[in-house]
Amino acid sequence: QELAMQALLGMALIFAKGYSEREVEQAYARARDLCAQLGETPLLYPVLWGLWAYYLVRGDYEVSQDIGHQLLTMAERQQDTELLLEAHVIQGLNFFYGGSRLAVARAHLEQASSLYDLDQHKAHALSYGQDPGVVSLAALSWVLWLQGYPDQALAVYRKCLGLAEARAHQYSLAYALAYGATFHQFRRNVDSARELAQRGITLSSEHGFPIWAMASSYTLGWTFARTGEADKAVAYLRDAIQTWHAIGAQLTRPHQLGLLADALACAGRPDEGLEALKQALFEAHGTTERYYEPELHRLNGELLLQSATANEEQAESAFVQSLECARALGAKAWELRAAVSLARLKLRQGKRDQAHRTLAEVYEWFAEGFDTPDLRDARVVLAESA
Repeated sequence: QELAMQALLGMALIFAKGYSEREVEQAYARARDLCAQLGETPLLYPVLWGLWAYYLVRGDYEVSQDIGHQLLTMAERQQDTELLLEAHVIQGLNFFYGGSRLAVARAHLEQASSLYDLDQHKAHALSYGQDPGVVSLAALSWVLWLQGYPDQALAVYRKCLGLAEARAHQYSLAYALAYGATFHQFRRNVDSARELAQRGITLSSEHGFPIWAMASSYTLGWTFARTGEADKAVAYLRDAIQTWHAIGAQLTRPHQLGLLADALACAGRPDEGLEALKQALFEAHGTTERYYEPELHRLNGELLLQSATANEEQAESAFVQSLECARALGAKAWELRAAVSLARLKLRQGKRDQAHRTLAEVYEWFAEGFDTPDLRDARVVLAESA
């Protein structure tokens, strides 16, 4: 009886306070001890899932990966499709955040999506708090976009949102809205990002899901900066980042600080932006969360050009570092954006041939998404350097 109640308590605490509160760990750790005393019990899997979620959001990726490996091994040994579904979702998120191995993350997320059946797996939202079909598609949309498939990524996200709305499970819908707002921030689609962020904040506030209200808030702050309210964006983002830190969450912190740096650039405060980026890069290296790192280096270059000293040599070095980091991750989206920034700098220096060569090779790799802002910008720079 205590085991069942501790598992329920852990889930309730996640809903009410977020994944990273110490009380969540205490409830699930006690439940794990009870599982060890009782021996074989079907509650062990959701209990370990709760501990995995806690460590993932705390940014302790080594522990979250150990638990993920344990869960995948259990599922494979039992040849249980229900458990395999959750294990592949877990490993997809582990490999995305913990080291940002995009190809491996994609393989796990696609496997989870292929195993998922809406009618068969309805009960998962009760056992694990969120629908695994929604979670896998939300994360997969990010991975596909980063890998350079913007149209495929958009189709996957639309499927995710449609599933979340059809599922009528409010926590899963809040999850989908927060991920979708960030997805459109990646795409630089301000209107869609703002709409989804506002929906996410409203839904999460109404139902008492603070973690997803906060996650949507970062994107909303970014939209303020992109619509002429940069100072408001800076204050809003600083408050959101402080609140996130206060609940012990580390997940996406480098990304959040990158959004703050971007807002500071829009506000004409490059020195403060460079300080935010210094902290963001320090935290990215400290936790192995690298999916946003190429963009952090690129923003560093842009802010160096915007600063009073306007050091072009350092800016170029930052752009090159962004390119190299993006290539190491296999993140074609970031590689293109870094190449555009570097090519613009080369044009500014009168080096048209270098500008064209820098960008043409990356641009020509793409086979879709030609109406996106990044690819439109690339075409403009290519035309200027032709």
